[in-house]
Amino acid sequence: MHILVVDDSSPDGTGEVVKEKMKKFNNVHLFTNSEKVGLGG
Repeated sequence: MHILVVDDSSPDGTGEVVKEKMKKFNNVHLFTNSEKVGLGG
C-alpha cells in the first residue's frame, strides 16, 4: 500500500511533516502544488 499526500500550498507545515515521514517510510509520497488550487485540484 502507498500513501500519497497532496500539499495544496498549505501554511500549516504539511509538506515538512510528510518529508520527515518519507525518510522512515518508503511507501509515503508527497505531491506539492506550487499554488493553492482548492479541493479536487
